[in-house]
Amino acid sequence: MRELDEVKEELLFITNLLFKNGLLTTTGGNISSRIGNKIVITPSGASNALLWQMTSKDLVVLDLEGKVLEGDSPSIETPFHIVVYHNLAEANAVIHSHSPLLCVFAKLGIGISENMYVREATLKDIPIIPFAKPGKELADVISNVLKNLEFDSKFGKLFLLESHGVLSIGKNLRQAYSTLDLGNQMALTKMLEKLLLKK
Repeated sequence: MRELDEVKEELLFITNLLFKNGLLTTTGGNISSRIGNKIVITPSGASNALLWQMTSKDLVVLDLEGKVLEGDSPSIETPFHIVVYHNLAEANAVIHSHSPLLCVFAKLGIGISENMYVREATLKDIPIIPFAKPGKELADVISNVLKNLEFDSKFGKLFLLESHGVLSIGKNLRQAYSTLDLGNQMALTKMLEKLLLKK
């Protein structure tokens, strides 16, 4: 099994990559990775403290029930990270982002249906999860959606959270990142398509 410190370093690397490529902003977002019976997650208020300036000491370690084992307060969205891991045995990474482009589609309630492929990620569509208040209410809605989901660990899965943001799930952090990146490409393609068809 991978060492906890290795997972922390990878999470920090992916966080910086998300910022570098405009997929994570200071308006919010959180990232986690499961290692055995533990979860490493970004802390509460991390967006205000500038996620890209975090160190491994800032990260929070939880058990699978959400009990803090190391660090301070975890992200406010911790409940839905936990339900992902409870519902999808092969999922080991969750990225919640307020990617501006995908947020436009989430705000308007417009799903994306395309077929695009890139490295580890394959997305046939990006469905919308109905709006729910952050915290337990959103976690319950996501849990109900995931109960009916057939998760193929060869590919990631991406959801738009209505009027909120985006949720990317992967077998590891690299796949969750690739899935989010591909979803952003799909959103851009769809937007440009609609603009060009108007001419």
